[in-house]
Amino acid sequence: MSEKIKIAQIGVGRWGKKLLPKFHEQADIVAACHSGNQGTADWLRELGIPTLSFDDILSDKEIEAVIIALPIYLHHDTTKRALEAGKHVFVEKPGSQTPTEMQELCEIAERQYLQLAVGYKFVHAPAMKKLLFELISGRSIHAIQMDWLKMGTFGERLEYNLLVHELSILKMLGLSLGSVHKNNYGTVGQGDMLKVDDYLNHIGIYINRTSPGPSRKIVTIIPEESGKSWVWSGPNLFEIEHGNEKEIPIPLSNGDELSNEVANFLAAIRGDEKLITDGRFALEILKDLQKFL
Repeated sequence: MSEKIKIAQIGVGRWGKKLLPKFHEQADIVAACHSGNQGTADWLRELGIPTLSFDDILSDKEIEAVIIALPIYLHHDTTKRALEAGKHVFVEKPGSQTPTEMQELCEIAERQYLQLAVGYKFVHAPAMKKLLFELISGRSIHAIQMDWLKMGTFGERLEYNLLVHELSILKMLGLSLGSVHKNNYGTVGQGDMLKVDDYLNHIGIYINRTSPGPSRKIVTIIPEESGKSWVWSGPNLFEIEHGNEKEIPIPLSNGDELSNEVANFLAAIRGDEKLITDGRFALEILKDLQKFL
């Protein structure tokens, strides 16, 4: 069995604490860089992961890749420094704030033959795999409705934090938004509820990040001339025949979206697979996002 890839993580906040264990299962996390409290340091110590400075991580030749789980405004500069230091990079979505910034990162990665992955987790979900390669394969989609109710987070714009995920799903399904009607409302901050309608292409998106309780994310897909629809709800996928009130569970492959995402990144570093959500994928999402800003 080949030796595990040595990786360091930059940023160990709320989402970073979810990413790190997933990487730790499949790779060798040898260091972390964070500005967290003593609780974060103690948590890392329990895992046997030392804390190093960003400069020390970049200068360590044994570290092959870095995970960047920082606020969005830090994505570009941190990723650029890591790539220029010769590290493969997994950066959380959207990877940069503008298409120009992402274009630059893509060019650096390609010039240095490095893997640049951007964390669009829903693309790696077992439900997406089932939809792409079995259910939708060869069929046209008549309509799609995407609904996401959750609480927070409020530190970053909804468009960069949540809407990009919906755009990534549309891209994987071969869909794109044309002329859109958009309503954006603020409650806690600016723009906490977003409703988007593309009437021509029958695409609807509704996001509300001020909804108490567990996160509820539902994607309803109606294919052309099939007499049925598919409902992707959380980790599950259902088929509903028109005129029938019962939902039929669709069997899915094992694994979860984050584990699959990590596996794809590590396999790409080894040369075994092609990245699914690479920098060029993220670049197209950022281009699509511009019409909402």
